[in-house]
Amino acid sequence: MLNRQLRTAELAVEIQGASFRYPGANRPSLNGLDLQVGKGQFTAVIGSNGSGKSSLCKALTGLIPHYYSGELEGIVKVEGSTPNRRR
Repeated sequence: MLNRQLRTAELAVEIQGASFRYPGANRPSLNGLDLQVGKGQFTAVIGSNGSGKSSLCKALTGLIPHYYSGELEGIVKVEGSTPNRRR
């Protein structure tokens, strides 16, 4: 399953070209992120300080862009819904 494209109905998480920049930041905390996680799959997100792990979690929960302001581009869906629809 690692090398095949999942159908939308099989996805728990779908991110396409996601970029996010906090106000006043010199660089984006997320930059062109693409990610697919199938239903029932587990994914570990690891990285150094400032690599965007927390920003990714905030985008998945809808905190970005509803609580944390900034510039969000791309598609972020959880169970087929965007953060706007999960509010």
